[in-house]
Amino acid sequence: MMALAGVKSYVSPDEVILTMREVGEKLSTDYKETSRGGLAQTRDGKHVEKLFEAEVAKFFGESD
Repeated sequence: MMALAGVKSYVSPDEVILTMREVGEKLSTDYKETSRGGLAQTRDGKHVEKLFEAEVAKFFGESD
């Protein structure tokens, strides 16, 4: 979409992706935006997780 919009990049997408992967592998889990760190561990993040779990349970017909 960015390319179609005419956005010019001086760093190739491949280099960006490889660098992001390298940084992600070195970054402590506590600082990653995953289910074990970052915003997922806030009060609101945990609330969203419970809502998501309830939706999954409804979809698959599971009960508490």
